[in-house]
Amino acid sequence: MSGHSQAHFLNWRTFVLTAPLRLRRPGSPTAFLLALLLSFALLPTLGAGPASAGGVQVHQGVGTRFDGTGEKGGGCGVPPAQIESDRFVALNVWDTPGFYGDGLPRPVPADRAAITGAFDNGLNCGRWVRITLGDYCTGDNRGQAGDGICARGTWAADAYSGATVDAVVTDSCGDGNEWCRSDRDHLDLSKPTLSRFTLNGTRLPDLESAGRWNNRKLSWSFIPAPDYRGDISIGFALDAAEWYAPVIITNLPNGIHGVEYFADGGWRTASATSDDGQRYEIRPATADHRGYRIRVIDADGQLVQGGREYSFARPAGCDPCTSLYTPAPYTTAGGTSTTGDRTAPTTPSGLAVAAVGTGDVTLNWQPSTDNVGVTGYDVLRDGTRVGSPHGTSFTDTGLAPGSRHRYQVTARDAAGNTSGPSAAVEATTTTGPVTPGGPRDCTARMSLTGSWGDGFNAKVEVVNTGAAAIRGWRLRWTWPAPATVSEFWNGSLTQQGSEVTMTNADHNGALAPGVGTSARDNGPGFTVRGPVPGLLPRIDCTAV
Repeated sequence: MSGHSQAHFLNWRTFVLTAPLRLRRPGSPTAFLLALLLSFALLPTLGAGPASAGGVQVHQGVGTRFDGTGEKGGGCGVPPAQIESDRFVALNVWDTPGFYGDGLPRPVPADRAAITGAFDNGLNCGRWVRITLGDYCTGDNRGQAGDGICARGTWAADAYSGATVDAVVTDSCGDGNEWCRSDRDHLDLSKPTLSRFTLNGTRLPDLESAGRWNNRKLSWSFIPAPDYRGDISIGFALDAAEWYAPVIITNLPNGIHGVEYFADGGWRTASATSDDGQRYEIRPATADHRGYRIRVIDADGQLVQGGREYSFARPAGCDPCTSLYTPAPYTTAGGTSTTGDRTAPTTPSGLAVAAVGTGDVTLNWQPSTDNVGVTGYDVLRDGTRVGSPHGTSFTDTGLAPGSRHRYQVTARDAAGNTSGPSAAVEATTTTGPVTPGGPRDCTARMSLTGSWGDGFNAKVEVVNTGAAAIRGWRLRWTWPAPATVSEFWNGSLTQQGSEVTMTNADHNGALAPGVGTSARDNGPGFTVRGPVPGLLPRIDCTAV
């Protein structure tokens, strides 16, 4: 996993259990026996597992960082656009100190429970953790298999020690290295999480940019979802159909340990999809095989919202569903929680065409508001949903040149309520290159990949629209609102006031005619501190 960074504790269980092999010399049975006795003497105190503070289990591990989950979702089965926060973590699938090879079972069967990592076969998906930073490694921290942790350095406290952040579990780590195999309580943090730590109420500079990540010792505990509002969100997964209907459950108050569905006159236990802890396969409750009723069980074994039932239908067009996530607005019955909500978000306004290409249309709109928070939008092309972005921008691709289309947008909230459709706009794709000019042209288009209260993430796709290969590119744009880039990747970036310039990295500058950076998933991206602009800026692209 690219981004699973550089560190770990030295795992004492690995040392203890292999001490006889390390100390034994040919012809020295005495040394071997002494080492064996030492191993058993130390076992009760070394590698004893998590500590406890005030009845809360405190886990001790080392942190790494990763760039993000896969398109179809991380180990919990949640597509990136549906993760409720850009602060998310991965937990270890296995606990196999000293073994880094393949062939391990997933899910881990009961007869091999001893090798189960903190991911716990997906049972910790959707739970929140509170993370506290410990010591920093001053030396080489590669974490390669068999290399130990901070093997050529020392652990030291610094100004970041004691800082905290909350994050949601949404992925798993199973790579064959020290971090994912030899440290059961290792945490893999999403890149934006490194810039969200606070200390005494003050938000700290990004750890990685400050050169103070290099992995850290961490302590962490499970917590209820902080500032929880609204209710769960439900959506159908890719390929959901009449007799195979996997649903994805997010926005959970306290994780998810099970789903019950109503069928054939009674409640049945749903099966998880492998160890994708937030995907469960359910069966229909209605005679037309399109309606469903479910209840959700949390990490404490309790039915969420006091036993609330959620009723929803598989929409027309899902035979099977062709999108990674199809929202399922629901109605509720029963339960004792007062956090439910049946008020729809405000209708999106300001829908506008931001850019048009030969095969794509980019749309922007103003954000909707809602008393429990807007969780995303659905974009309709000619009456059919074609995308479900989290932010207020979307690029519709794969269109025919010269084709005309009508677009609308709806908003949805954490309780599954959906707004009415926005006013419609129309766009016609072009029949030639996106920009005129010489043989060495390029275009660039920005889109949101996530947003939160005081910032957002965005990516840019750069495309060579000329007739000849290019060796590099330079992008320029102006922010329409106060905004500051706090971190960036796959390029070099400078900002002066509201003016931003970004140039290619060594690995993504060369583009053949008609090829874009998305072809190798190495396009530039960045994190911005500031409000999401109503319209994303147009970008000037110059080929070099």
